[in-house]
Amino acid sequence: MRALLAEDVRITMPPEPAVVGIDAASEFLGRPLDWRTFPTSANGRPALINYLRRPGCPHYEALVVDVLRIENGKIVESNAFIGARHVAAFGMPATLEP
Repeated sequence: MRALLAEDVRITMPPEPAVVGIDAASEFLGRPLDWRTFPTSANGRPALINYLRRPGCPHYEALVVDVLRIENGKIVESNAFIGARHVAAFGMPATLEP
């Protein structure tokens, strides 16, 4: 994942503070969580629809849409739109089976 990131990458997830820089972003993105991710686009930019399966939960729950800004082949920014309603806006279900 680190190879895809710009040195000054910025990840935003309001209301949480931004994650800034390749080291902080690599650590944040490298957490051992059980994700299912689907590529899409939003407003002409590449985006990812993400589902998370929490420990003990029988299914994956719609959680976030990440809209990416890419420059020179590297991710320079990821803006997270947190909440199942954002995932639903793409016609995706609220939950997925494992």
